[in-house]
Amino acid sequence: MKAIWLIAVNFVREQRIVLLVFLLWLFGFVALFGLFTGPNGAAEYQALFQQQALYGIVYGLLVAISSVHGERKSRRILAVLSKGIYRGEYIAGLMLGNALLTSIYMGTMGLVHTMIMHRLGIHARLWPTVAAAWVASILAGSVALFFGTFLHPAFAAIGTSFVLGVPALLERTFGAVSAQIVPVNYVLRELLNYSYEHGWPGSWQFVPIAIIEIVLLWAMAAIVFSRRDVTVAIE
Repeated sequence: MKAIWLIAVNFVREQRIVLLVFLLWLFGFVALFGLFTGPNGAAEYQALFQQQALYGIVYGLLVAISSVHGERKSRRILAVLSKGIYRGEYIAGLMLGNALLTSIYMGTMGLVHTMIMHRLGIHARLWPTVAAAWVASILAGSVALFFGTFLHPAFAAIGTSFVLGVPALLERTFGAVSAQIVPVNYVLRELLNYSYEHGWPGSWQFVPIAIIEIVLLWAMAAIVFSRRDVTVAIE
C-alpha cells in the first residue's frame, strides 16, 4: 500500500502544472463573473458551477489518458518497476494519483462556490453534486487509463469516447436504465439539469455501479499492462 501511495503522490507532483492551470482557470472565471454580474448574478453563478463541474470530469479524463504514455516516454516507469513494484500496484498508484488530482479540483471548486453562495445569501445544495461529479471523473479517468495502457493517447481518446458514449446509444433502444451502464454520461446529463433550489437532480444508483467498474477497470488494466514490454522506447 505504501508503494501505491508513493506512486500516487509522485504522479500528483508531476501533474502539478496542469492542476495549477485548472485551478487558476477556476478562480479566474469566478473573479471575472464577480466583476460583471454584480450581487444579483445567482443564475450566472449556477451556470458557471455547472460548467466547472463538467470540466472537472473532463479534467480527470485528460490527465489519465496520457499518464502511462508519459511515464514510458520519460522512462520513469523503468525506475519504478525496477524496485520490485508489481504492475498492478503501479496501475493502482496512477489511478489513486488521478483520483487525488480530481479531489483537489472538485474540493476547491466546492469551497469556492460555497463561499460565493454565502456572500450572496443563497442556500445552495452544492456538495452532493460535487460528489457525483467527483465519482464520474474518477470513473472517466479509469476508462481512459485502461485504454492508455495499450494504446497511444490519440487512440485511447477514441476508445474512451466510444465506451462513455455507448450508454447514450443504448438508451434509445433499451430505455433509461441503459444510461447507467457506464454512468459518466448519466452524471453529465444530470449536471445540466442542476439548480441551486433542488440540488442534485439524479439518483444515487450509479455510485455502486461506478465503484464496481473502477475496480474492474483496474484489474483489466493491470492484466493488460503486465503483458506489455515497457523497455521499448516510444516517441
